[in-house]
Amino acid sequence: MRNWDAELAALKRLCPKLDRWSEGGKLLVFLPALQFSAKGKSIVRDALLWPHDRDGYPSRLFLSERAPSHKDLNWNQSFNLQGREWHSWSWKDVPNNTPLSAILAGHLRAFQ
Repeated sequence: MRNWDAELAALKRLCPKLDRWSEGGKLLVFLPALQFSAKGKSIVRDALLWPHDRDGYPSRLFLSERAPSHKDLNWNQSFNLQGREWHSWSWKDVPNNTPLSAILAGHLRAFQ
């Protein structure tokens, strides 16, 4: 059984203002003003980490706006979660059985 509290505490070091949300009884992690590198530049986006199966993906990361990438990402903006529109892309191979920080890092690799 996962220790979500410990995983959230570790992730909080990367995003101190993170918030624990839930939708449909599943944990979501809101990461406001998340800083990460995209196409060699530091950018900031609100992010929502979905560490569960969804839409045929083992996990998802949703962003408040698209981010630049060296790769051609298949973006979608059809996600309304927690009353807000989110963007996500096709990025299938990030397992959900690793720590939240590893899931986040796996999704952010799309922008390196």
